Parts: sequence; C-alpha cells; structure tokens
Amino acid sequence: MNDEELLNGIDALTGEPLPPAMDDEEILRDPRDTVLDEARFHEYQWFLENFSDPERRPTEGVDPADLGSAGWGVIWAPDLGDDVKAALEPLLEHRRKQATRRFEHYFRAYEYRGQTKQEFLSEQGTSWGAADPEKVPYYLLLVGDPRKLPFEFQYDLDIQYAVGRIHFDATGDYAKYAESVVASETAAAAAPVPRPAVFFGVETKDDQTSQRTMAEMLRPLVAALSKEQTDGFEIRLEEKADRGRFRDLLSGEQVPALLFAAAHGMRFPPNDRRQLAHQGALVCADWPGRSARPEGVPREHYFAGEDVPDADLRGLIACLFACFSAGTPERDNFSKAALGRPQPVASYPFVSSLAQRLLRQGALAVLGHIDRAWTTSFTWSEKAGDQTKIFHSTLSRLLHGHSVGFAMEYVNSRYTELSVELSNLFIAQRERRSPSKDLLRRVRKARNDARNFIVIGDPAARLAGIW
Repeated sequence: MNDEELLNGIDALTGEPLPPAMDDEEILRDPRDTVLDEARFHEYQWFLENFSDPERRPTEGVDPADLGSAGWGVIWAPDLGDDVKAALEPLLEHRRKQATRRFEHYFRAYEYRGQTKQEFLSEQGTSWGAADPEKVPYYLLLVGDPRKLPFEFQYDLDIQYAVGRIHFDATGDYAKYAESVVASETAAAAAPVPRPAVFFGVETKDDQTSQRTMAEMLRPLVAALSKEQTDGFEIRLEEKADRGRFRDLLSGEQVPALLFAAAHGMRFPPNDRRQLAHQGALVCADWPGRSARPEGVPREHYFAGEDVPDADLRGLIACLFACFSAGTPERDNFSKAALGRPQPVASYPFVSSLAQRLLRQGALAVLGHIDRAWTTSFTWSEKAGDQTKIFHSTLSRLLHGHSVGFAMEYVNSRYTELSVELSNLFIAQRERRSPSKDLLRRVRKARNDARNFIVIGDPAARLAGIW
C-alpha cells in the first residue's frame, strides 16, 4: 500500500493529473478553513462524545426508516419560482402523507434567507444536538441553485440531519424527478423486483490512482459485500469499464439498483465553454492514459451528462467516486492558494450535469463529490491499513433498505471526527507541541474530502425493490 495521497481528477486540456494540494508549510501559514471556531468546535466535539457511532439515530425513539417518526422537510432557495414548487408538488404530497401520519408538523417547508446553519436552527427553536423532528425534520431536501442556497449550508446541516439537494435548469426536470420518485416507490411497494448492484471500475495502465482505486477500494468492497445477505442483490464488478459499457448499463433491460462508479473526473478551466456540461464527467477505460495521449482526453473517452441514454432509470441510486461528480464550488478547497486568496475553479458553484441528467431520467439519488476526490477516502497509510469500512458500511446500509440520508451518516461521522482532529492538531502546532506537518496536511485533505461527499436527490430515497 502506498502512503502517497492521490486524487481522482484529470485536467481536460492536458490529460495530466490535477495539481497537488498545498504543501506542509503553506497549511501552517494561515489557519482559516482549518481551525473550527469555538462554537462549532464544541458542537462537533459534542457529537463525537455522544454520537460517535454512525448507528446513531435522531432523538431517542425516532425511527429513521419511518418518515412518520423522523419527519421530512424542504428548504427552498431564495426567489425560487412558484412554477418549480408546483412541479415538485407530487413529491411533496407523497412525503407529506408519509411524514404526517402521526403529527402534521412533521412535514415542514422553509424559505432560506441567507442564514448560517446555527441561525436557521435557532429560528426553529433548536440548536446542535440530535435531530429532533418536533423542531426540525430529520430528512431535509434543499431545492435550488447553490449560488443562492450554498453548498456550505448543506455541509453544515448534514452533520445533524439527513440532507440532499436538487437543482435543475428547467422547471420540467423538477416535475420529471418528482414523478419518478413517487412512481418508483409506488411500483416497488406493489411488486419489488431484484436488480443487480454493479461496481464500475476503470484501471489505466500507467495511472497509479486508477490502479490503487481498483485494488484498494473496488475489489475489497465487492468481496466484502458479496459475503453479506443483501436481500438478493447480485453484486457484480465491471473491470473493463469503457464508455460504451457504461451506456449499456444505463440502457439495458435491467438497469442496476445500485451503480458504484470509480473513475477520474474531468476538470475544465472556468473560461472553457464545456465546463458546465462536462465537468465531473467520468474518464472511461477507452482512454489509454496520458503517456499515450499527451494532448488531453478526447471527447469519446469520457462519459458526460449528455451521454446518459434516454432510458428509464427509475429506482437507481448512483454513487460516483470521482472529482466534481456531484458539482463544482466556486473556489478550490484544496489548491495551494486556497487558504490565502482562494483560486476560482468556476464562475459560480453548480450541480454537475451528469448528476442532473441521471435524476432527470429517473434515478432516485446521486452520491458524489463537490470538488476533488482523494485516495484518503479509502486508504490512510500503510500502518493504518484498509480504510474502506466507511464505504462498505454506507453501501451495506443502502443494500439493506435504508435511505441514502441515513446511509451517509458514516461519511458525516468521518467529517466530524476529522474536523475536531484537525483543529486539535493545528492548536497543538500553534502551541509548539509540533505534530507532524505531513499529518496536518493529510488530515485536512481527508476532512475536506469527507465534507464534500454529498447527496444529490431526496435524502429519504432508498433502493427500489426494498420495501
């Protein structure tokens, strides 16, 4: 096992790996984005002490598998049109019926007005601690443009709640998504049909990142999940994952229930007209690697949103382990200049076209990255050994019928733990107790990596066929 942290991202113009994150010295020069403020530090510390186990539920007695117990809410972006709200009404009515089985106030609708998480919760008469649906529902769907409803608000809220987001460019796509979620759940409840769980892996000859991802994450995950009782799901690994095969998986007679794809994600510069359509697209096995094609990645070698077939993807949950697969922030969370003058990576933050297209075609949810994805997601060091347990636990929870929001508690726990650890390490450094600079850098990467892994879609969604 290699101790070096690598990232799953390719520069579209050169075919080279994305540039490294900040060096050991730079992370010490400016603690912003590294040390938690006092209030947040105490909040995260409280969660570690009281809810360190991701098996945690919301408040005692609340069942996250039952919306009538956990509640469900929607948070509208500012100035969101009434046409969008009307388009989502089938989903809202569906969730309203589920959430208000016992109490009317377990379904809520909120208007976001630029608040921080703590300001938002204070307005509802609550603060940090276990999610209490008497105050705020456990499941929260954010609706709207991340320019007006920031990714940062989503990250913070996700510590306590099961959070997802949807944003489309066309009102009709909101209607399609709402209709597909309701239809999928209704059909699954009436006649569940077993469908496979497919792991799509790209391994390029001269690329260490893809080789490590296959050897240290995908194969161990498939081996571990294959040993479990996963309600009849066939667990399958696709190792020759070219662009045509990916399209076939999404257009065949039996679309997977769960699709886990691990590949390089494409990154385009902010001034490139292709960025909105192709950022976060998956580099497929067609690409022979940068040594063979030094001029960049040809269009026919990666799979973007526009490549998703016009097929019925209802019931699918996709987990995309790739840079920018869920979306792109305005500023780089990892670059060498990120702590001083943050480098722009886009003119504005946006949800990836690939995630949007999958949901438009009927997928229930997409789990993916905002910004870059690192090998610290699944390996830590040679001494620490296998770190795939978080992904294994998340996927196992999905395959056993839990919601995507509840399954993501494993990732959220990792983010919380690493945030507190990073603050403690930096404070120790400031007090001249001298923790390893390499450890500071590694923990910061892993913290941001866990924070940026989010749900695009309704967090209450769960795999079709398990009801």
